[in-house]
Amino acid sequence: MRGLHLLIELARRTTDERRGDLGQASQACASTYAEIVAHEDAFEREVSLGVSEPAILVASGAWSRHAARTRTILTERHIEQSQREQAARDALRSAFLDQKRLEKVHETVDQGERLSARKRAESRAADLHTSMRDLPPG
Repeated sequence: MRGLHLLIELARRTTDERRGDLGQASQACASTYAEIVAHEDAFEREVSLGVSEPAILVASGAWSRHAARTRTILTERHIEQSQREQAARDALRSAFLDQKRLEKVHETVDQGERLSARKRAESRAADLHTSMRDLPPG
C-alpha cells in the first residue's frame, strides 16, 4: 500500500507541474496576442497619419513591408504558442486522469482491506461464540 501512496504523490506532483506548464504557455500565448494587437493599433495609427500627410504616405511603403513582416512573425509565434498551450492542456488532462485512476485504485484497495478486516473480525467473533457455547456449564 505504501508503494501506491508514493505513486499517488508522484502523480499529484506531475499534475501540479503540468498545471504550471499550462499557466506559462497560456501567459506566453496571451502576451504574443497582446503584441499583435499593439502592432495592429500602431499600424492603424501610421496609416491614419499617412492618409492625412501625403509626404508620410510616400515614405510609408518600406515601413508597411516591415510592418507586414513583423505581423507575420508575431502571428507565427502566436500559432506556435497556441500549439504549445494545447499540448500543455493535453498533458495536464492526461496527468490528472492518471492521478484520478491511481486514487480510484487506492480507494478500491482500501475498501477491499476494510471488507477483509470486517470479515475476519466477524469470523473471529463467530469462532469465539462457538467456543463459548462448547464450554461446560458452571
